[in-house]
Amino acid sequence: MNLLKDMKKSKRKVLTIVLSCTVLVVLGTLFFLKNNGKTGIFIENNKGAIEVPITIARNYLNDSEVLYESNSIKSTNKPIEEASISGESSISVTIYGEEQTVTGYVDSNTKNFSLLVKVASFDESTGKIVLDCNYDDGMNKIEKQLIFQK
Repeated sequence: MNLLKDMKKSKRKVLTIVLSCTVLVVLGTLFFLKNNGKTGIFIENNKGAIEVPITIARNYLNDSEVLYESNSIKSTNKPIEEASISGESSISVTIYGEEQTVTGYVDSNTKNFSLLVKVASFDESTGKIVLDCNYDDGMNKIEKQLIFQK
């Protein structure tokens, strides 16, 4: 009788452990799939082409690398080429000659990330441009609004 009770308890323990491991595997897979999305630089602009130069750069301690550059702000997507420079860095956007930081820290091992730059508003009379920026490298997610004024 006691042997039968012990077997039932052991069976429950094993079943609980197997179930817990299955849940962990499923959650890990979902986390990986969720954070393994598209990488690149995406610019969304439904305000029409804004004839203002834009530069997006990855800035290292002693150097910088231009990731995207255009004479106008228009919708586009650009894959990120492998960095020729290594080390910790930051990502910035430059408009009207003014550089603003999207994220102050990008790990030296980060090769792929997604940066969405969306034109939230543009006032043609004053030249004021408001950008909503979303950076995601799978580990860090940063949302930041940048405001550029002529």
